[in-house]
Amino acid sequence: MSAPQQPDDWQSLCDRYFDGDLTSDEQQRLNDAIKRDPAIARQFAQAMMFHDRLHAEVQAQAVDHESRGKGDVELVPAARVTTSRVSRWGWAALAAGIAVLVSFVFIERHGPASASAAVVALEKIIESAKLPIDRIYRVRVTDHGPSGQQPLVFSGANGRKPGVDGAELYVRGHDKFVLIRQFGNGTRFVTGCDGQIGWAVPPKGPIHVSRDLRRFRRAVPGEKEELPFVDMSAGFDELRRGYMLELAPVYDTDTATKEWHRFTAIKRAAKHRGPEEVRIWFDTTGVAHRIELRGLPPDEGGARSLLLELVEQRDLGETFFQHDHYHDAARPIEWE
Repeated sequence: MSAPQQPDDWQSLCDRYFDGDLTSDEQQRLNDAIKRDPAIARQFAQAMMFHDRLHAEVQAQAVDHESRGKGDVELVPAARVTTSRVSRWGWAALAAGIAVLVSFVFIERHGPASASAAVVALEKIIESAKLPIDRIYRVRVTDHGPSGQQPLVFSGANGRKPGVDGAELYVRGHDKFVLIRQFGNGTRFVTGCDGQIGWAVPPKGPIHVSRDLRRFRRAVPGEKEELPFVDMSAGFDELRRGYMLELAPVYDTDTATKEWHRFTAIKRAAKHRGPEEVRIWFDTTGVAHRIELRGLPPDEGGARSLLLELVEQRDLGETFFQHDHYHDAARPIEWE
C-alpha cells in the first residue's frame, strides 16, 4: 500500500489554521489530511504543542508583570497563540497528540513514566479512540488456556457461535462497531452497532436488533471484563480504579514501531474481574496499534490471552455499520 500523499499546500494550511484564517473547505482538507496520514498528524500535534507552550509562556509573563505592578504588557495577537478559535474537531484530533508528546519527552529523559504520566497517556488514547476515524483490528488468541485450542465451530446449529480467534473488529468513534466472526463452514456471524441500534446477522434466519447498544457487544474482546474497546471512555474507568499504570518506551529498531510507546496496566487485586494485565502499544497521535489482554478470567474453556492488532485506518463508508449492509432485504427483522 502506497504512503498517503500530503497536500501540496500542507504547511500553508497549517500556518493559516493557527492564524484562524482557514475557510471551511480548507479546514475540511486539513482535517482529512490529519485523519489520513499519521505523519501529518504527528507534525500537526507538534506544531500545536509549540503554540500551546507559546501561549502559556506569554500569559505567564503577563500575569507576572501584573503581579509586580508593571502595568499592561503587549500580548502576541490572540489568534496566533490561543486555542479559542480551534474548531471542535481540532481539539479532538490534537489534544491526544499534544499530551502524549509531552509524556514522550518525560519518558525519553527519565525512563518509565510515573503513574500520573500514564494516566495522561491513557486519557489521550481515549481521546484518539473517540475520533470519527474508521479502524480495523484483527483479533488473535495468544493463549488458549489449559484446555488448548478449541475446535472450530462448524456452523450456527443449536444457536452456537464462532470464537473470536481470527475475527475482524471494525470501530468508528466510541459507539459504532462491527465484529465479523467465521464458522468452520465458511459462513459469517456478524454483530455490530450503528450508534442507534445494536444488531446481529447470523448466516440464516431473522436479523436481531435492539435499542440496547451493548446487546450484541458481548463477544467483543474485553467486553465481558468491563473493558470495552468500542467505548474506551467507559471501559478504561476500570483501569484507573483497579490497575497500576505505567508508561514506557518501546525499544525497537523497526522503523514502523520505533516511535511507539507502551501503556501497561496491572491488576491490583483478584476481586476485579478484568484481565491480569493490559498492554497498549500506541503512536504519537494516541492511536492504539496493538491491544493485548493477558490473564483473562476462566470462561468455559475460553482464551486466557488475546491480541488486537491494527490492520489499517480508512473510510468504510456511510452504511458499513448498519445491519442491512450485511444481508439482503428479504431477511426478516426481529426486535429484542
